[in-house]
Amino acid sequence: LLAIHAQSNDYFKRRMLGGWTKFQTALSQVQMPFIKLEAIVKVSEQNGLNRESVLKLLQLAHDVGVLLWHHQSEELTRFVVLHPDWLSQGVAYVLKYEPAKRSNGIVSHHELSLLWAAPPYPESQPYPSNVHSMLVALMEETEISYRLPLRAATRNRTEMSLIAQLVDRDPSTLDGPDD
Repeated sequence: LLAIHAQSNDYFKRRMLGGWTKFQTALSQVQMPFIKLEAIVKVSEQNGLNRESVLKLLQLAHDVGVLLWHHQSEELTRFVVLHPDWLSQGVAYVLKYEPAKRSNGIVSHHELSLLWAAPPYPESQPYPSNVHSMLVALMEETEISYRLPLRAATRNRTEMSLIAQLVDRDPSTLDGPDD
């Protein structure tokens, strides 16, 4: 009775895009916490959806919080994160990383790769090396980290990032030019 009343009073005006059930079926077939865009398109096509529909459904799923897909970023559009908690855990490893805290939030991408490959925390799971650059890009996209300019004098010219949350808030502890 309640459902009939709600429908008759236009409580349900938003309609889901066609193919949502097929799309959910395709997503349920993926066992990894992330998947490459082309792989989800292929799985979805096997479930009767075309590429255009998959892209629209991915955007909808991102908008409602089912998954993460940053289609605006050239580097990130290739990946779909199906389990956002998996991503949050990887960022949490960085925010707890003591060497980055001691260096005022400055960390090399090589150090991040080592951290993600073998996290030193109880019950932690490693992240495969093929997703490390995606994790860095996601942290940059969400302004958790900022890529530092490459300088010859900086740690053998390796890529470096500043983890904003790990910067000491006390200005007296920061090195700077003498006034």
